[in-house]
Amino acid sequence: MPKLATVESYRARFGAPDTDSTNEKIAATLEAASVHLSSLLQTGFDAVTHTDIYWVDSEEFPFVDQFVRLRLRNGFVDSSATFEVRTASLVSELSSQDPLDLSDAVVDYEAGLILLTYEQNSYYQLSNPITDRWFAQVDYTAGFQTQSDAYQGSVYQNVPSWLSEAALLQAYGMMEGVCDPKRGNPVCDSVIRLLEGKIRAYPSALRPI
Repeated sequence: MPKLATVESYRARFGAPDTDSTNEKIAATLEAASVHLSSLLQTGFDAVTHTDIYWVDSEEFPFVDQFVRLRLRNGFVDSSATFEVRTASLVSELSSQDPLDLSDAVVDYEAGLILLTYEQNSYYQLSNPITDRWFAQVDYTAGFQTQSDAYQGSVYQNVPSWLSEAALLQAYGMMEGVCDPKRGNPVCDSVIRLLEGKIRAYPSALRPI
């Protein structure tokens, strides 16, 4: 798996020697840290184009203040790429629908979370007893592009500073063996603080089918 931080940044941060064996160990540990953080944050990091489909049933799932909240399969959405939401009563009709006007939607691109508001063209479906069950489709690109490095691997590009910092600290904890879940450690405590509010656990949000 690509790394969320570079070997060079690890050496500079923690004063590790610039030797082949050390660099190989750092690279492998940074890759392991990326896997660990991907699991914790509940998202992949590779740049991928997604089509997420949701079944929206206003009688079975709690809305947030009567709004629909959609949790995308992945976070770190590319806000500069195509980002479209469609709704329809049948899955087979989704691709033929015009995208919704999202100018009034609340979109957290980093978290991969959409809140459809009263102003959405589809909101009438929530208050209409005949059509309060419907499908939604979200087309988007998420994740980070990569660039090859000198250690037979690659590094994610344009990673948020908090995430690269968490990767460095997590890798250091793995390298030094100081992250024992049974006892506190300043390094691992720092990782936890960096991830506060970032883990994609939203019990009130719909997830793709």
